[in-house]
Amino acid sequence: MIDVSKHISELLLTNNCVIVPGFGGFVANYQPARIHTASYIFNGPSKSIAFNINLSANDGLLINKIVSSEYINLFDAEKSIAQFVQEIKTEIKEGRTYKLPKIGRLLMDKEGHIQFIPDPSNNFLLQNYGLSAFEAKPVVHKREPILKSLEGTGITNEEIPVIKSGRQFRIIAISTAAILLIAFLIQIFIQVNAQDKNYADIFGIDALLHNDVVSTSQYSPGYMRMENYFLKYYRPTTALTDSIPMLTADQIHEAIEVNLNANNNQLIVESKYWVIAGAFGKKEIADLVKDQIYKEGFSVEVIQKNDYFMVAISIPLEINYATYRNQFIDATGITDAWVLKK
Repeated sequence: MIDVSKHISELLLTNNCVIVPGFGGFVANYQPARIHTASYIFNGPSKSIAFNINLSANDGLLINKIVSSEYINLFDAEKSIAQFVQEIKTEIKEGRTYKLPKIGRLLMDKEGHIQFIPDPSNNFLLQNYGLSAFEAKPVVHKREPILKSLEGTGITNEEIPVIKSGRQFRIIAISTAAILLIAFLIQIFIQVNAQDKNYADIFGIDALLHNDVVSTSQYSPGYMRMENYFLKYYRPTTALTDSIPMLTADQIHEAIEVNLNANNNQLIVESKYWVIAGAFGKKEIADLVKDQIYKEGFSVEVIQKNDYFMVAISIPLEINYATYRNQFIDATGITDAWVLKK
């Protein structure tokens, strides 16, 4: 019998919604990193799973996954899903709990409503896959008594300065928080450096990693991993490609630049559009990204727009800018790349 729950679990790693036709949908929501101040437990970013019984229309995602993975036809895949749904309904109607490995448990309450309890031990966020929660209690430093450290100095009890308990508590609290934060970041960097190179790895805790904040209303910050570095970049807050018109035959002459090469009299014809891999506050970071993209075979340069250094890839005239952007994303994994007019 086909393990349908296994295919649901695998799809949740790369999709935010997986619908089981005729039953309901499992929805994944992003959860930022959390610190439990009472128990000193640190939880990294994750995806929380919820169940929505209203999402029951067949979108083809689960069926196509089963067909391609199990090497069966569409009819058999639909039949296996129907049997899976019937098995769940029978179990929960009889008052038992149905367990979905790595996903959670399904049960029916007293009012006849289906309830879902997610499995907290599994993280479906690929960027932090395998990063488990950990506990880090404050480090308490032993201090020598003041009277003992002042022996032989001739200072009397009246001359010993009094340290207020409130100020001492604040100093200890600040030191403890700094130590815990450093320990948390060290574990995160160890986990991330163990992964394969991923140019589109965007880290969620932006304020903890970088301080070079650039104030702007047009761009919002993000992070990409480039080999052993986390690079801060800026992307447009709105989809710039939506405002770029498609070129017609009558307008084609307006979309090219013709330059004469003095060495060999060769005409260089380029599109008036760039694919922008990212906008950076520092040129040396933009140059680092440019070198990596150049290794992928793209014609790339760094241009300056206002306070940003943009990594720009020229689009060949004969290729549609949207098509070329998709090719660039497939080759580099930089999914936030956008199109900009020169």
